[in-house]
Amino acid sequence: KYLVNYLSDLYPEIKNSSNGGITIQIEWQGIMGFSDDYMPWIGPLTNKKDESGYICAGFTGGGMDYTWGGGKALAQMIVGQKP
Repeated sequence: KYLVNYLSDLYPEIKNSSNGGITIQIEWQGIMGFSDDYMPWIGPLTNKKDESGYICAGFTGGGMDYTWGGGKALAQMIVGQKP
């Protein structure tokens, strides 16, 4: 209920939902993954211990629109195709 409490401070109508104000029915919270340059990380992981991993992350909160293409590009990289 953090979001509802926060918004209630900004919008008094939420506090008075029983008196005809605004009622919040659903809220969503999640992790927003940001990279330094706001570009996603897609490709092989490069560390000395394990070179068998891949990453597809850092879509800066707008990920659902772009993850499909990122996943396809990553799959192409894994099988040796050019994305």
